Amino acid sequence: MRLRGNGSTPSYGVGAYSEGVADDLNRAIWSGIAADPRQSAAGLVEQYAQYHFHAAAAPAMQSALLGLEQNWIGDISTNRHIESTLLSLQAAERLTPPDELLTNWRLQMYLYRGYYDAFVQARFRHEQQCEQTALNRLARASTADPASAIRSALVQICCVNLVPGCPANHTGTVPRCDLPPAQRAWRERVVQLQAMINASVGIEVVQRQTKDLNLVDTPHANIDNPLNDAAHLAMSLATILQLKSTAAQYSAIQFLLNRTDPGPGGFYEDLGEGGPSAHLIAGPGPEKDPAYYFSPLTQAWPAKHSHGNPPCTTKLAWTRYASSFYDNPLTMQFEGLDVAASYTLQIVYYTSGPLAGVNSSCVETPTCRAPIQLMANEQLLHAYAPAPLPMQVLSFPLAQNTTRRGSVRVSCNQEAGQGGDGRACCISEVWLRRRASSRGGGE
Repeated sequence: MRLRGNGSTPSYGVGAYSEGVADDLNRAIWSGIAADPRQSAAGLVEQYAQYHFHAAAAPAMQSALLGLEQNWIGDISTNRHIESTLLSLQAAERLTPPDELLTNWRLQMYLYRGYYDAFVQARFRHEQQCEQTALNRLARASTADPASAIRSALVQICCVNLVPGCPANHTGTVPRCDLPPAQRAWRERVVQLQAMINASVGIEVVQRQTKDLNLVDTPHANIDNPLNDAAHLAMSLATILQLKSTAAQYSAIQFLLNRTDPGPGGFYEDLGEGGPSAHLIAGPGPEKDPAYYFSPLTQAWPAKHSHGNPPCTTKLAWTRYASSFYDNPLTMQFEGLDVAASYTLQIVYYTSGPLAGVNSSCVETPTCRAPIQLMANEQLLHAYAPAPLPMQVLSFPLAQNTTRRGSVRVSCNQEAGQGGDGRACCISEVWLRRRASSRGGGE
C-alpha cells in the first residue's frame, strides 16, 4: 500500500473494496495508508476506534481490535490473547450506552468475534481433555476383558459429545458433563449478537447464501462443530465391540491407539494441523507470497463434511490439509533415512464430494478433485488420477534405489495448465515407515 500510495508507481489512487463487512477495519487501514503512507497500522486502529465507538469505550476497543488479530495466531489451546481480548470487549460493552449497542453493527460484530473465539477455545480444551481421558481408559485395556475398557471410554466420550455410536443417543442414560455455566453463556451471547447484527445491518442475507456461513442456527451450526475425534472414536469402538474374540478386540484397540505411530525410524505428519512442519517445503511464505501461489496453504473444512466416509464421522486430521495451487507442486523432504532399509510411503489425500448411494445430511462441497501424480525422487508412485473418494490411506513401497542416499523428496502436482479452482494437491496425513516395522497401515 505504501508503494502504491507514494507516487512511485503509475496509478490514480487506491480503493479498498470488499463484498463483506467483517474486514471493515482492514479497509480502513488500507485506505488510510494509501492516503498517507507515513501512517502506521496501530495509529489507524486508534483513529478507527475513536471514530466508530463511544468515547468512553474507544480505548478498550482499540486494545480489543489489536487483540482480535492475536486470537488467530498459534495453538488455540494455549493462546492467552483470546481471554484478554474478550475482557477488553466486555469492558467496551459495559461502557457503551444501551441504545448505541443496539445500532452499532461494528461493535456488535467485534463482540460476536470475541465471544465466539472464547467459547470455541473453552470447548476445544474441554473436548480434547475428554478425548484424552477416553484414550487413557482404552490404554488400560486388558487382554482378558478389553470390552470393559471400551465401554468405559465410550461413557467418557459420550459424556461430552452425543455422536453416532453413543448409547445416550438411544437410552439417555449417559450423564452429561458440559462446560461451566459461565462459558456456556458465551454461546448464548453469540446467538444474541447474531440477532442484533441481523437487525442492525441485515447480515443474515449473507448467511442464507451458503450453509457454511450459518454460524449458530441448527442444523448447520459451525459454532458446535466437533473439536475432537469423538464421532470417529465412538464409531470405531462400537465396531470393535462387535468383534467375536477378545484377542481381536484387544488388537483393534492397540491399532486405534497407535494409528499415527510410524514405527522405529519412521516419520509421521498431520499436514493440516498448522504450525511449522518438519518436512513440508515452505516456499516463499505469506510475507512474499500472500496469495499462496508458490507456498503451501493449510486449510480445513468443518467435520460435518463426510468426505465420502460414513456420514459425520470423519477424523479431524482428515478435515484439514496442506495444499498447493495450480501448477505448483506440494513437496516434502525426509532426511536421515537408513540407506540399508526399505521404506513404504503412506498418504491420505484430502478430497470431498457427494458419494453415490449415500444419503448424508453432512454438507458436501466437491474440492481437490483434479488429477494429480505423486513422485518420490525420480520414482513415479502413481500417475495422474483424482484423489480417491471416500478418503483412504494409500500405500506405496519405495524402491531401495529411491532412498539409497538417505533422503527422499516426495512431490505431488497436477497436470500443467488445468486451471479450475486452483486446488491441486491436498494432503492430510503422511507416514514414511521402515518396511521392516511390524506395524500395520495408518488406517
